[in-house]
Amino acid sequence: MIVTEYELRANWHKTKDKLIILPPGSVITPSARDFIRSKGIDVQIEGNGLQDIHKKTFSSANQSIDRSNRLQSFQEPNVLRETQTQNQTQTRTQAIAQAQTSISSGVKPEHMTHLRTGALVAKTHPVIAYRGQLDLFQCELVEAQGFFLQAGEEELILKLEEISVLCRELMVSEVKQVPFQWATLIGLTPEELRERSHHPKKY
Repeated sequence: MIVTEYELRANWHKTKDKLIILPPGSVITPSARDFIRSKGIDVQIEGNGLQDIHKKTFSSANQSIDRSNRLQSFQEPNVLRETQTQNQTQTRTQAIAQAQTSISSGVKPEHMTHLRTGALVAKTHPVIAYRGQLDLFQCELVEAQGFFLQAGEEELILKLEEISVLCRELMVSEVKQVPFQWATLIGLTPEELRERSHHPKKY
């Protein structure tokens, strides 16, 4: 599971929690880690205890606070590295085994969802975020059409409908994994649209 600043910020403003608990295998992005530090939030990975988020990278596999290593700091670095490697391997193996057990038993892990038939991914997968943004944009188009309907701007409503159709075709193209192609939008070619977006005062 990839934890982003956007998700953390959205949840934190609702709950103001000082402790977040994440599933095994979670990875916190640098911006999310900065947000956690700024709010004084403690992070715990299920089964691993509190985490040290002050290191440059973060994942439950290699950033756990290992209290036994602190107590045994007199051990040689090579011995510590071997211990950490073994712990990392065990954690990864356990996370994979849990996911496979859930999938094979027909139970979908809570932090995962189906991207396509047979493709199970974390809910923070970039494609899931893309689909959500595309849905949100289409909702905003409908709201804009309602506004223009009240204003009697029928021509603008038709142009927005054309953009809405393009968005639906984008979604279909992504789900079916086929190349997306289009010739014109609101009567303009890609080159003409680009020209107008770069020189709005001219047009």
